[in-house]
Amino acid sequence: MTSKFATAERQLTPILQEQNLLVERLPYIANILNALPELSVIINYERQIIFANQLFIQTLGIESIHEILGARPGEAFSCVHAFKSDGGCGTTDACKYCGAIAAVLHSQASNKNVSKEVMLSTNIGDKSF
Repeated sequence: MTSKFATAERQLTPILQEQNLLVERLPYIANILNALPELSVIINYERQIIFANQLFIQTLGIESIHEILGARPGEAFSCVHAFKSDGGCGTTDACKYCGAIAAVLHSQASNKNVSKEVMLSTNIGDKSF
């Protein structure tokens, strides 16, 4: 896969399922994230969603995590740029200006908490994020 920004590599489905089970089996993690009044996801090193809280799932109008397991955040939100490259979210020229991918890459490089403003152009009906 090609990329003009972040790496395009992804984990295979069996590994994603293992990662999801690992998070769901951690004591209290799912309960804590589901109690938050904010959209929350846990992503793996390849930036793929391995856990999403109930508010995130409800906001997307889906039934369960399994509908977006392995997707990247921009893909889950149907960012208009996420599907312009076979590498998906984070791999197009436009992604260079996205606060979400910038925060993830900076956090991975520095091993610190990072916060950035994110603005997405989406194709999810009448919802905007």
